[in-house]
Amino acid sequence: MAGRFTALATVFAIFATTLIGTSAHAQFGGGFGQQAVGGVVIDASGILRSATLNQRQNSLKELRQAIAQPQGDLAQPAEMRMISLAKLQQAMEELAANGKPLNDEMRYLAGIQRIQFVFVYPDRNDIVLAGPAEPWTVRDDASVVGVNSGRPVMQLDDLIVALRSVEPARTQGITCSIEPTEEGRVRLQTLLKRISLRPGQNPATFEPAMREAFGPQMIKLTGVPGTSRYARTLVAA
Repeated sequence: MAGRFTALATVFAIFATTLIGTSAHAQFGGGFGQQAVGGVVIDASGILRSATLNQRQNSLKELRQAIAQPQGDLAQPAEMRMISLAKLQQAMEELAANGKPLNDEMRYLAGIQRIQFVFVYPDRNDIVLAGPAEPWTVRDDASVVGVNSGRPVMQLDDLIVALRSVEPARTQGITCSIEPTEEGRVRLQTLLKRISLRPGQNPATFEPAMREAFGPQMIKLTGVPGTSRYARTLVAA
């Protein structure tokens, strides 16, 4: 059994390497990599901030303009939709050869919302992913979700990152934590030593001073590239 899982992981790794190489040439299009995810943005100095109303509106407008309404079979929900990674790779290579961006069907993996089954076909050098799917739409918070359920649809760039992160995740896991700096700890401890609550005083009155003393905190990610949309989604969550 262990040998079968190892072989499957190896095949996934090969597909992930090939897909990521192809996607570097067949650009995802839309330019949403650094825009708001989950209502937050990371500015040029690397500081995580809540997205402004203007930033959220711009992201929403651009995303809705860029994404076309699903057509044909994709406009209908499916209890089980299948995606051949071999055919996906071939289609991506053809687009890359012609200098064209990926289409929405590829970027949003035909509307699949979760991978329920994985079928391996060694004789065809193919892996097929299967799961429930819906036509997709852009929600008011700029998330791409299923029309009926409102659940997020899977995205190709996240899948590629996940496949490429299998081995690192086995050793260090996939984690996201927000940790104070040593300087912030010292400032907070100094402040707390000076604070003396009077009877009946609400401790919340000291919250602004404590927040200022703590200062900016460090976001620590393991297991996935910090520049990926996958990572930004973890941070936003």
